[in-house]
Amino acid sequence: MTTAEPGETTGITIKDLQHHWVSGTPLDLRNSPQEARELDPDHLRQVLLDPDLRPDPRGLNIYGAHLTGPLNLDECTIRTSLRLPHLTANHPIRLSGAHITGQLDLSGATLTGQERRIDLRVDIGGHDRHSLEDRLARSVGQPAGGGALGAAVADAEQACVVATVSKVRKV
Repeated sequence: MTTAEPGETTGITIKDLQHHWVSGTPLDLRNSPQEARELDPDHLRQVLLDPDLRPDPRGLNIYGAHLTGPLNLDECTIRTSLRLPHLTANHPIRLSGAHITGQLDLSGATLTGQERRIDLRVDIGGHDRHSLEDRLARSVGQPAGGGALGAAVADAEQACVVATVSKVRKV
């Protein structure tokens, strides 16, 4: 990570994101101070959607980041895996209609704040639609962090995961 000069913002910079997106090397922030873990969702979106960057096939792997605002990747195409294990967020995460070529990993994620929500529509090949919907439904409200998404929420009764299996393709 880049060290900030006095008066500059700290956290994960666009250059950090570009480096880890292109190199495929993981960025582990789990033991870093809170300010070093801050991830601007607009910067993340900008890097993920930059057509001039060639992502490593291993994808973007950031452990322990803290999203500083809502992440909106609705209808976006992400060209490889997006792994954000142990992510913390105080804002909604929107992935409805997104196409992720590789894996989406939010294992160990914790959602807090006023609106604890992950919106997604799943398009996965080789699975029975009803079994996927059942697995997703069982994952809602499991604060221990298992389930299909692997995300924990601070107050399970106030949490919402909106998931629709849109297409099932035989592979």
